[in-house]
Amino acid sequence: METLSIALSLWKIGLVSSEELIAWVDAQIQMSDNPDEVLVQLSLNGPETCVKRPIYEFPIRPIELTFTEEFGLRVSMLDSHSEPEVNNFIKWAAVKCMGDDLDDPIVIFCYQLEDVWTLEAQVAFVRNELPPLLSRSTSIANSFYARVPGLKLKGERTI
Repeated sequence: METLSIALSLWKIGLVSSEELIAWVDAQIQMSDNPDEVLVQLSLNGPETCVKRPIYEFPIRPIELTFTEEFGLRVSMLDSHSEPEVNNFIKWAAVKCMGDDLDDPIVIFCYQLEDVWTLEAQVAFVRNELPPLLSRSTSIANSFYARVPGLKLKGERTI
């Protein structure tokens, strides 16, 4: 069920729509002779309803992502040419990195991002300083995507 927890995590952070998650769950159900009850619940009720239920009713939960994992996942889907996407990423990164390991280049990048005073300068900083972190971010993201084959990300291909 780790696969389902990862799929729920991708949904929780907005990389997978509820509809795509349900379509993926339906495909998992169709491939099984005896599908797990949580898959059926998720298919019928959707992730919004299921994750609000008590754990004894719906025991599968999104995994707790580390800051670096979530950063990698978010960067993997970031369109750096989209002002709204970059702005949302900046808001998330500048707040979420607080208290993380300052030896991590990703955390240092986010602290530096927060120190830039104007949104325009932050956007330029992301566009100029993010590329050296893309390889690591892609590696992190691909390690998650590989565990949920067939799940379609928002605006992307099937993974």
